[in-house]
Amino acid sequence: MLIALLISANSFSMKILQLNCSGLTKDLSKQLSRYVDDKHIEVVCLQETFAKDRSTSSKNWRPYLNPSSDGYGGVAIFVSPSVKSVPYEELKDPRLEAVWTRIQVAGKVTILGSVYIRPGQLGKVAILQNIISGINNHDQIIVNGDLNGHSQHWDSNFTQTKLDPARKIGVQIENLILQENLKLHNTGQYTFIHRRDGGKWALDLFLTRNIHVPTRWQSDHLTSLKSDHCPTILSVEEERDSYRKTKWDLKNTSWDIWSETIERAVASIISDESFLSKTPDEKCHVVQDLLKQRAEDVIPKKLVCEHSRAFFSKKLSDLHKEFRIDKKRFDFRSDEHNQNKLDQLRDKLNAEYEKESDNFWKEICQNTSTRDIWNTIKKITNQQKHIILQPLRNSDGSFEFDDENIASRLKSAHVVKDNIDTSRFI
Repeated sequence: MLIALLISANSFSMKILQLNCSGLTKDLSKQLSRYVDDKHIEVVCLQETFAKDRSTSSKNWRPYLNPSSDGYGGVAIFVSPSVKSVPYEELKDPRLEAVWTRIQVAGKVTILGSVYIRPGQLGKVAILQNIISGINNHDQIIVNGDLNGHSQHWDSNFTQTKLDPARKIGVQIENLILQENLKLHNTGQYTFIHRRDGGKWALDLFLTRNIHVPTRWQSDHLTSLKSDHCPTILSVEEERDSYRKTKWDLKNTSWDIWSETIERAVASIISDESFLSKTPDEKCHVVQDLLKQRAEDVIPKKLVCEHSRAFFSKKLSDLHKEFRIDKKRFDFRSDEHNQNKLDQLRDKLNAEYEKESDNFWKEICQNTSTRDIWNTIKKITNQQKHIILQPLRNSDGSFEFDDENIASRLKSAHVVKDNIDTSRFI
């Protein structure tokens, strides 16, 4: 049953935290560490760290820093050891407070940027757009930060019509989103509370491109990390196969198309000389396979129900019906005989449940690679994921992210080279 519980989960998510921390002090670092553990954050993007050097402590997390030159500003990205990451210095521009890295999101290498634009810096959005426009259109991108721009597109409380510097930056960001085909994840919630007048604005943005898996953005108004900005979190879902039971949707099938499809298919195999030379049994198998293949193409399928158990069999269904009948009989007459009969049937039903469930998951595991099974087990049984193999640098300066290629290179470098007998490890 353990394997059934472990493999049955069908989605995982990576959570990316964005925060203008107004100074990365020791006290804030402790609070942030507890917050990251509680929320299971794997990537932390900070702005206004006020750090003047690269000595910021991050335990065993991988830090990517762009320190402040004047004691203000400064940006950083901290990546959990459970996430593959490498620096991306090619995008660095000294005119913009930003730090860039490449991480693996939903199985694909993704460019991640933490950006800070100070209030009134009108020319910085153009620099950011120049950087993004230089990135391949097919690459996955996640850009977040405190951009200090106002717009009704991401701030439901903003109603000002005056074209002040913050609104001008907002207009530039709107153009950036349109021209670079970016997706805005903010939903209108505020991310900043003014300490003097209590005004609530949305200044912190999450922008992405080519992220084709489900995402969820939120601004955490209930948590105060000693900053006038709220933590914002982007959860990126990693879709996995679902094992829900399906059946043919015969009501919504176009039988005219089915008839035409089968007529053409049967005509094609009958005219084939190799088919005519087969035995009757072989011909039956060929036609049977043909019908199954065309049914998969033409007849739609539907879930038995949203929360169906894929291992539910006809025997279980019959036992359920029998149990409901005996339950009604017991409710009508609660004597010892009916009680014993109901208890026996309940035990039989539970035993059949476990049997069918175990058989189903054994079949699933037999058709699933050992690597996928253990990756799933590790993710489900550990809140903090295991440290993984980080990308390897190639001779041309690029990085290798794929696990199998990394394992192959490590084997060739350390096992084959040293003539190690690996048979004893099998």
